[in-house]
Formats: sequence, structure tokens, C-alpha cells
Amino acid sequence: MQALGDNKKSLNFYMFATLLPFTVSLLVLLFLLLDQSVLTEKTRSVLADTVSVSACIFAAAILYLRHKHGDLNWNFAVILLIAVGICFRLSYVIDYGYYEHQHDVESLNTSGHLSYIYNLAEGKGLPQSNDWQFSHPPLYHLFAAAVVKLSFALGFTFDRAFENVQLLTLLFSTLTLLVAVSLFSELKLNGTALAAATAVAAFHPTFFILSGSINNDCLALLLSLCALLFTVKWWNSPTWLNSVLIGLLIGLGMMAKFSVVMFIPITAIVVIVKLIFDKKYSLGKFLAQTGLFLAAALPMGLWYQIRNLIRFNQPIGYVAPLSETSALYTGGVSFAERLLLPFSTKPVGVYVNVWEEYNLFTYALRNSMFGEYTIGNMVFAFFLVLFNFFAVVLTVVSAVRLLKKGRGLFSSADWVVLAALVVQLAFFVYFNARYPFGCTMDYRYISVTAVCSAMFLGNNLSEGPNNRGVASRVISISTVICVVGFCAFSMLTYI
Repeated sequence: MQALGDNKKSLNFYMFATLLPFTVSLLVLLFLLLDQSVLTEKTRSVLADTVSVSACIFAAAILYLRHKHGDLNWNFAVILLIAVGICFRLSYVIDYGYYEHQHDVESLNTSGHLSYIYNLAEGKGLPQSNDWQFSHPPLYHLFAAAVVKLSFALGFTFDRAFENVQLLTLLFSTLTLLVAVSLFSELKLNGTALAAATAVAAFHPTFFILSGSINNDCLALLLSLCALLFTVKWWNSPTWLNSVLIGLLIGLGMMAKFSVVMFIPITAIVVIVKLIFDKKYSLGKFLAQTGLFLAAALPMGLWYQIRNLIRFNQPIGYVAPLSETSALYTGGVSFAERLLLPFSTKPVGVYVNVWEEYNLFTYALRNSMFGEYTIGNMVFAFFLVLFNFFAVVLTVVSAVRLLKKGRGLFSSADWVVLAALVVQLAFFVYFNARYPFGCTMDYRYISVTAVCSAMFLGNNLSEGPNNRGVASRVISISTVICVVGFCAFSMLTYI
């Protein structure tokens, strides 16, 4: 196979100019022609499996034919991985309706995401309280409400309208995958390294689950990842345009979910390091670009927070409270057992139990694969968790190798992703320390780290002089086995 048949620009062209329009067209057809709400559970399952299995067979056949004719390159393999990954996301959305595998969607009589979206679609305006999910900013709910309103205008039923909202979230998940691959390309991954990173992003189960979610998590993920991409671009080329785009993306992300605010300190770290280590980057430009960034980010990111502060006395960064009498409360377990030990002190199963578990690492390791749900064959699920554990170990190995470069760490933009990974993990630990509940341990709060991990796994396969030693060869072989095993068992679990 050729090392890389096309350049970065052509890869992005194929993704955004051909694959994305095709996906959008498919989603529009499904919106107009498919009423998933009337399908039985068995029919949905068969249809979902048909989509995912057909995608695998079709991709394998195309790969074989291209290889047979000597016309196979890594870019084409990456495009196929993306296409199959999108099909698995679609398969998940078909298999599970808008009322299954959800967080805080609830009913029209509560303050969950369902009533938030419905009230906007009915023209009732922004929430008149900050109760429960009404405390969230409205960007995702506005997009979802537009889909619901259009569905009602076309005469669709209530259930069909909200099934269509899943197609919107699926679009966000598809864009997330394309942005992830653009990030890998910007970080100069190529060949097997790019294919491995893309495979992990394409088949990471947390992105399947987010594809079908009727809440703001997937849009927040997309905008966070876009902000990370343009932060990397800014590190490589600190232009005024990149500064504005980072600010706009973070501001929009905070308008989807306020926790995206964590990308402000990530960006701040990057800009300060640039000021310290790049003699061409002046203090004047630093101050001007920082002001431009804040001017772009803060109005969009804070307006809803300020509105709720004025109207409901809701503190900035407010999290809807849970009672310490809740069965989800984990504060009775020691801090060390919850947040310091990398393993649970009591036996756990393959799937998580949000009501009884307390160890953050053990929980997140499995929750990132299945959410709070029981999905797939338990044997496949066990091996998926096992390979996920190896992926975490190899990610740490890759990060340590990067840190060993010392001052040479800043010669590439890889360290930006490392900074993003560390800040998110620190936020996750802090969040769980402050809000000790089972639901707080959900991996969806730091799902960008899955893309960061994919990049580090790809780095283990990067071709270069540092990969010629025995240790590097062992790490490379281990990474290949890990990535193949992870993706294979992810597909087997979700088919």
C-alpha cells in the first residue's frame, strides 16, 4: 500500500466535499421517507444490523478490488473507515429510538430535554425557569426545535418528529468524525498512523451512543473538537483569523453546554507557551489576539448564564443539584477509593451500575464503551473493555514519550492535544470531587479525550528514526494489535 497517495488538502476535500454531502443527502432522505417510530423493535434491530454488516462487506470488497488493481492508498483506506464509522452511527440510531439510552430527556410534564425542545418548537420561547435541564443554554435545543417544527409542518407525528431529532445529532456525530480526521492531518499523522487514529475515532462506541442522544452533548463535543483543531492550527500559524475562530467556536460551544468553558484555559496555556517560546510572537500581538479571542467567545458563551443569573439568581457554572439522600450519591465512600485508586475495591461487571459504583477510573473505562446500558454480547463486550484498557495504557506510553522530548516538546503541535487531554482529565476529577454522584462519572463529559487518545495511538505508529529501536517496535506492534482488536470488538458488540 502506498504511504499516502494524496496530500492533506485532498483528504479534506474528499471528506467535506464528497462524503459529507452524501451523508447529508442520506439523512434528508431518511427524514422525509423513513418513519422509525412505527417500526417494531425486531424490525429496527434487523434494519440496523443490515446497515452495519452491509457497510463492512462493501468496504472489504472495495478494499480488495483496489488492492488487486494496485490502486490502494492510505487516504482511500481512511475514507472507507470514515464511511463505515458513519454507517455504524446510523445503525445505532436506527436500533435505539429517541426514548432509549437517553439522559434526562424525560417527558413533556418535566423539565427535561424533551420539553425544552418541544416548548421552543411550539414558539413558547426560552425556559421560564432554570429547573433541571432548563438551566442549560439553548443552542442545541434551538436546532432540535427547528427539526421538530419542520416535522410538524410536514404532518409528521410527535414520535416521528423526535426520531428525526436523532438524525440531527447523527449529523453532529458525523461532523465530529470528519473534524477529528482533519485534526490528525493537521498534526501530520500519515500512513498507518493516520489510519489507526481514524479507526479509533470511527469505531469508538461513545460516539455511537452520542449519535442517538436527544441532548446537547454531541453538539458540545463537535464545537469543542473544532476549537481544539483551530487551536492546533493557531499554534502552527498564529493568525488573527484563527484567533477569532477559536473564540467563536468556544463561545458557540458554551452556548450549547457551559462545560465547554474548559477550553478557555486550554487555549490560554497554548497562547502563553507561544509567547514564552516563540520570539517572533510579540507581547503586543499576544494582548491584541487575546482581547479579540475574548471578545468573540464571552458574549456568546455567557449571555445565557447572565440571563439566568439575573432572572433566577443562578450562579455562573451552575449544575442542577442532586440530593445527598439520592441512591446515586457516592460521597460516603472515601476520596481515595473514588478518585485516586485506578481500580475499584469491590468486584464490578462488564457493564456499569450507576447506582452502586464509585471508582471513577473503573467506571469511565466501561462507561465509555456502553454508557449506562447493557449492549451486545457479554463476551464481545468484555474483550472490548480489555482492549480499551490497553488503549489507555498505550496512550499513556505515547504521552510519556512525547514529554521525554523536553524543550523539543514544543517543536510540533502534539503537545497541544496533550494539554487538552490533561486539562479535561483534571476537570473530570474536580467535577467528581465536587459532585460525588454516580451519574457524574459518565464519560460523555470528557468525550473529546477519545479523539486525543486516538491521536496518541497514531503517534505510536508514526514513521521516523525514533521508531527504529526494539522498544519502539514493541510499542508499534502492540498498538496495531490494540487498535485492530478495539475496532473489531466494537463492531462485533454493536452489530
